[in-house]
Amino acid sequence: MGNQKTRVPASALDETAARKARSRMPPPGQAHLPGPIALSPPTAGSLLRLADVIALQRSVGNRATAALLQRHSGPTIMKPGSKVVGTGQTSVDPGKRKTAVEGILDDSALGKAAKKTAKDYSLNLNWAGPAGGGSYFQEPLDVVFDVNDSDEDTALGYVHEMNHARQYHLGLANDINSARDVYLANEFKEETEGTVQAIEAKAEINATAKKAAHFWQSPKKLAASFAFETEFNTAYAEAVKKAGKGTSAADKAKLGRKAGYDVIYTAFMDGTIKTSMPGNPSYVDWYGKMWDDYALAKASAVVTPTPSTATPDAGPSVTPDATPTPVPIGA
Repeated sequence: MGNQKTRVPASALDETAARKARSRMPPPGQAHLPGPIALSPPTAGSLLRLADVIALQRSVGNRATAALLQRHSGPTIMKPGSKVVGTGQTSVDPGKRKTAVEGILDDSALGKAAKKTAKDYSLNLNWAGPAGGGSYFQEPLDVVFDVNDSDEDTALGYVHEMNHARQYHLGLANDINSARDVYLANEFKEETEGTVQAIEAKAEINATAKKAAHFWQSPKKLAASFAFETEFNTAYAEAVKKAGKGTSAADKAKLGRKAGYDVIYTAFMDGTIKTSMPGNPSYVDWYGKMWDDYALAKASAVVTPTPSTATPDAGPSVTPDATPTPVPIGA
């Protein structure tokens, strides 16, 4: 009847749909799995290619593909982690060592702050200091790094020494004219802070390396370690564990840091932590001798009076009445 379409009963449509559905179902007892997906092998620096995504869509559907892509654990930062991390290498050439160490430091906020300190105060960095001589800050402008230390060790030492340099140039350096016990206590507070910063920098560097790793790679870790790192991390974890359920993440971090700081400070005070100087004396002995030598030099200093240029007063002129009698020698 003209352009009128033939109407198919609803029951007939339902039966047709049911037959099609049954034809797509797997045999009884057999799981319905998608066919094999041919994905191109991933390459460094790349995520799934467009062809891979299309293959996934055709095989498991748009919704499942979206869920898979959201769980993708590829790189989440623009700059990959330093290639030196985890190698334990020691660059003999000062220029190459500088490049390697600064590359490691760039993977840490504390490392970048340390580099800024060196730049702000125009510090002189000796990348090839005497072997076995340790790394140290020599006020006002010199920082020396032991040539035998690995690039990773030097990076952590860099963070530590820049804390000393920063304190000095901010006018917060310890006063050796204070009482001996006060001087040592203040010196170890500065040493402790520098040590904690080095440990925290390592954690930041490892976190960056982890983010830079593709999901099929094992994250690299810094091969170097710092004094009392294990003790700090243990004290930190225990303090966080003891914190109440209502404690915020920021407050837990503060509690953990303080607990780790206190453990390191105590180790400085009781002589447990040794210096990197020749013979590895304890910090108590090293700074104690420094104070003792200074006090001795100050106490034994001889002040020579400045000669006067004034003519001495001879008093009134007296004319003797008689020739004085000679006094016998030996009388």
